[in-house]
This record gives sequence, structure tokens and C-alpha cells, in this order.
Amino acid sequence: MKMCYIVFMEKLIEKILDKENISFKKITKSTSGYTNLVFYVDNIYVVKIIAPYTKPEKLKKEISFYKNIKLNYMPKYIASGNIDGVDYLIIEKIKAKSLYEIWHKLDNRRRQNIIFKITNILKQIHKQSPSFLESKYIISNLKDKMNKSFNLNISILDRKGFDVTYLKTFQQQYLNKIFEEQKLRLVYNDAHFDNFLYDGENVFIIDFDRVLYTSIDYELMVIKLMLEDPAKLTSYKNQKFIKKDDYNNVWSDLQNFYPEMFDFKYINERLYVYLFIYKLGQGYESNDNEKIKELLFNFEIFVDDLLMHM
Repeated sequence: MKMCYIVFMEKLIEKILDKENISFKKITKSTSGYTNLVFYVDNIYVVKIIAPYTKPEKLKKEISFYKNIKLNYMPKYIASGNIDGVDYLIIEKIKAKSLYEIWHKLDNRRRQNIIFKITNILKQIHKQSPSFLESKYIISNLKDKMNKSFNLNISILDRKGFDVTYLKTFQQQYLNKIFEEQKLRLVYNDAHFDNFLYDGENVFIIDFDRVLYTSIDYELMVIKLMLEDPAKLTSYKNQKFIKKDDYNNVWSDLQNFYPEMFDFKYINERLYVYLFIYKLGQGYESNDNEKIKELLFNFEIFVDDLLMHM
């Protein structure tokens, strides 16, 4: 069954390439790619199509990004369209390796230089217009968004039988104060090391299906998630290269090179809440009540600390 499916997908890629008048010798399915199915064509092109379990909006958003944003450290847009009811995107293949694959080989000076280049890339993305985004990806009132998120999670958790007292206390006493401040930007929102490629000199960025317009500090959420457990967000083939100590200086280097992302009065509290909401979503998705219970226990400690110090 699996082999039949692979053959079917390769035939679909062949039809896409034929439609776009792209000649080829070899099609190879990538082992990476969590959102869409990714294929390499002769080490020249990347073809992305919607995976069966993925909402089509993500690829549509990435296609829109490529059509509207042109930066010299991202892959070149080649074509996009729909064939047999399947959306597709074709971009150039960057001849470089993911940072996860090579980070353990680099000395601290080279690592710091790469973080400097990453911050410059993020700064350029943050300057871009969000006009191509659908309204649901534009969060211009962060307090309102966070209150809606807490209302939803309180409702879900209450139905599941969990104690939501501390969530209500946080929402009533602290949420509006902590999330009053905002600096609205186009946010990449996926800045982990599988999405940055390095050719020995230049850093490139790929995968734009998670972009949002929201407060700039939200950019730090995925980075912090990565640094908590660097192996968690990489592909299986790269996990053997990951040593947590190799990532010890990433956060401080980011702060040095891009202080504006951190320049919020309640930055630590904001990041804690961003990650809490994100991890709750993962807990729901996997139906992991033990994980949810642990998250809520730690959230109680977080709120108790606020009660003592704010």
C-alpha cells in the first residue's frame, strides 16, 4: 500500500513538472517536511504539495508569501498552481545544509556569526508588509487574542474535568497588564534550525507557512521551544547530531544582536504564556492528559509567583 502511494505521488509530481515544462531525470521524496509533502527534482527544484492530513490554507499562505516577498536569502519562486485538485509550489533548491545538521561541527565564533545573520534575516522579514495575509492571520490586538485563547482553553479544560481556577485568576488579574505592550510586525514564526540552511558562508531561510502579523516577541516562542529541547523540532536523521550544550549561547546571542525582540517589560511572562498555550494545544492533539496535568501544575506555580511579585 505504501509503495503504491509513493508511486502515485511521484506520478503526480511528474504531471506537475510536465505542466510547468520542467524536464527532469530524478524525483526524490524528502524525509523532512512536517506540514506538506516535499520532493526534490534533480537537486535543482523543490516541489511542495499538500499532505493528506494538512489543511490547504498553510500551503496557500506560503505560495502567497513567495509571490509577494522577494528577499535574496530565500529560495527563488518558480511556479505554483493546482493539478487534479492538488495545490503545488515549485521553488529552487538551496544547495546548503540545515543548521541542525552542521551545528555540532562549528566553533563558537562561527555559531555567533550565523546567529548574527539569522537576526538580520528576521529583521528584514519583520519589515515586510502583511498585506498578502488573510485577516485570520493578522493579530493586531494581542490582548484581545490572548483573552479569546484563555476563554477557549478554560472551556476545553473545564469540559475535560481539569481545575481551571488558576487560568481564571491569571486572566482576570494579569493577562491584560502583561500583554498590554505590543510591537506589530510580520513574524516568521518558525525560526528553528531545520528552517535555516548554511553553505559555509551564507545563511538561507525556508518554509513560510506559519507567518503571522502580530507582536514581534512572538517570534521568540518557537526559538525558545527549540532551545528547551533542540532535538524535538529536527528531522529524525539529524537527531543523532544534537547536543543540548551546543545551543547554550543561542539565546544570549539573539538578545545581543536583536534586542528589540526582547524589549518588553514582561517578556519572560509573555514567553511562558505563549509556550503554555502552544503546549496545551499539543496535549489536546495527542489526547495526553498527563501532559496537560503537568502543564496546569506548572501554571499554578507560575501564577503563585505572580501573586507574590506583581
